[in-house]
Amino acid sequence: MKLEVQYAVDFLITFLRKKCKSTTRVEHFRREITNLLLKHISEHWYPQNSQQGSGYRCIRIQSLKIDPIVLKAAHVCGFNNKIFSDIFPEDFTLWIDPYDVCYRIGEYGSYSPLYFIPEPDRPEEHRPKTPTRSYHSTPKRSLPMNVKKNQSDNEDSYDSCSPMSVSPSSPTYVHSNSCKESFQHSPFNRGFAVSAYVAS
Repeated sequence: MKLEVQYAVDFLITFLRKKCKSTTRVEHFRREITNLLLKHISEHWYPQNSQQGSGYRCIRIQSLKIDPIVLKAAHVCGFNNKIFSDIFPEDFTLWIDPYDVCYRIGEYGSYSPLYFIPEPDRPEEHRPKTPTRSYHSTPKRSLPMNVKKNQSDNEDSYDSCSPMSVSPSSPTYVHSNSCKESFQHSPFNRGFAVSAYVAS
């Protein structure tokens, strides 16, 4: 949990450094927000199911609506709200999940990973007990089918047809438990994929 919070805080600090030149104030903010985040998410941390509680661990900044944890750390350090509404993109979301820290800019933007460890590389006790749900936009492989041709009234003829010539069924949507998971299943996210990068 500490490592994920560190990646998230380091990323938030990159925005603050653009506006605040005082290293002392920036480092004060780093300490405050780190402590607040660790306290906030410690009871909502599920390494076996990283999606559980994802919405609770999410930091969201939309124009003048700034996440309460960010605001609290800012006020303790003497920053006003305007600085934080100016330094972040208009619609900014940051998820701090076990083994997965990523952000999105814009309501329908794609994910950008900051830290990610794939499930097979996680400790055995932190791997999901059941397979995680996923969304498949590609139809399952199908077998060729016979299509009847109408040549004449007396004659029946059959042709083989490729699976690609038949329209695939519509993709199915899966109920999701978190805001991040719902975006992954969103029709607006088709064609976007989160690349798996492991921090070195």
